[in-house]
Amino acid sequence: MTSRAKPIFLYITAIIFPVIIHIYINCFLWYDTNILIPKNFLEHFYYYLNFIWFIPILWVLMNFFGLLFGAPKDENIQDFAGWTWDPTGSLLIISYVSRGDNQIALKRAIAATQQELDSAEVKYAIEIVTDQEVIRKNRISETNGKIYYYIIPDNYETKTKVKYKARALQYLLEMRTQRFKENSKLHINDVWVLHLDEESIITSQLIMGIRNFILKYNMNNTKGALGQGEILYNAYNYGKNIFITAIDALRTGDDLGRFRLQYKIFNKPLIGMHGSFVLLPAKIEQEIGWDSGGKSCLTEDAYFALLAAEKKVKFDWVNGFIKEQSPFTVMDIIRQRARWYTGLIRVATDSKLKLANRFILMIYVFAWTFAWFGAPLFLFDCIVMKLIYDIRFFPFWATILTAILVGLIGSLYVVGAYRNVYHLNAPFRKKAYIVFMTYVLFLFQLPMLVESSSVIYALYKQIFNPIVKFHIVNKN
Repeated sequence: MTSRAKPIFLYITAIIFPVIIHIYINCFLWYDTNILIPKNFLEHFYYYLNFIWFIPILWVLMNFFGLLFGAPKDENIQDFAGWTWDPTGSLLIISYVSRGDNQIALKRAIAATQQELDSAEVKYAIEIVTDQEVIRKNRISETNGKIYYYIIPDNYETKTKVKYKARALQYLLEMRTQRFKENSKLHINDVWVLHLDEESIITSQLIMGIRNFILKYNMNNTKGALGQGEILYNAYNYGKNIFITAIDALRTGDDLGRFRLQYKIFNKPLIGMHGSFVLLPAKIEQEIGWDSGGKSCLTEDAYFALLAAEKKVKFDWVNGFIKEQSPFTVMDIIRQRARWYTGLIRVATDSKLKLANRFILMIYVFAWTFAWFGAPLFLFDCIVMKLIYDIRFFPFWATILTAILVGLIGSLYVVGAYRNVYHLNAPFRKKAYIVFMTYVLFLFQLPMLVESSSVIYALYKQIFNPIVKFHIVNKN
């Protein structure tokens, strides 16, 4: 098997294997031919409750069709003779936004990113904006590119008084605009910005992808475009906590599924976008800005994306990947997902945005609201109804469809785990263990239970104590 054929085969296996296993488990091991017909109210209620698995069908189908694009090619700079960064002379600005709590992680990420940029001879600058001052020992010295550290003044306010990361991004945008005005030699059409999280590390594969993206959407010849790509979570301590590793495998699977589909086929942010790995022309960011009001504060990324869609900005997929790290604790994951969920509800229901641009996001948030019940229902069905009472109310056809749907969700976890270990410097035994345990944990619905808990937590907070803080995950 060739070096290219092997990852393709493993990628396809990662998609198909979970589906086959779930069909086998649901339809042959657990299926009881003596199906009971519901008679009383409680039995009818439980019967129809099982159809809750069909609520996220749009999300599952989007992910499935996205996965069909195949395994990423992972083009590396070293594979191309005569490599040059960009004949057009474009400047790439790497933008890091941090509150300043995780300075060790921030320094680690900037140093690794700087090294990749220098090795590829990229024309670049790095911007870091924080609420708290980055102390001298945690600052990075300049090499081939300029580095700018900005501290947001305590009294800084935008016109709409946005908070959290949106406030930081708007301040950074204003500082960058001022810097451009002072540099008459710099033309804004030749400047691109890559927004990253505080622990994000770029790779040589991404540099190749960015170069090709900028050449394709050069602002001197086109209207430009906004790009995103794959995010891996193996930058630091990957696999140390196998449960957290398994939970976050879904995020990489999501990237290669629904996010890749919406960018490559529709060229629109149907379900929003990530706040990290945002590549766009500086001119487009300047025209839209981050000062969009209170409903944009928790998920400023999704709000910005929908505003860009209203201005007919094209979205596309960027080849290559960045590396980030997962939260250290399950509670951090729950709080993180709860913020995403709450923020997306606010974006999806904001009448200031055009309904046509947020309609799919509304459906997605609706499905997210009710789909959380699927994981506990699955465990109840297996443990209580089958093992204890040995009865089922669900018809065979519905059992098969449910098995396929759940199996495809499992595919996202396995594909995500596979992609992370594929670019992990570790022995084969460790890689195989991570992929295997990710699927085993999914079989018992444990990662899904955590995702379910985040929705319950968000709903509880909305009723009794609305989420008003931007939870910062510890990454040091």
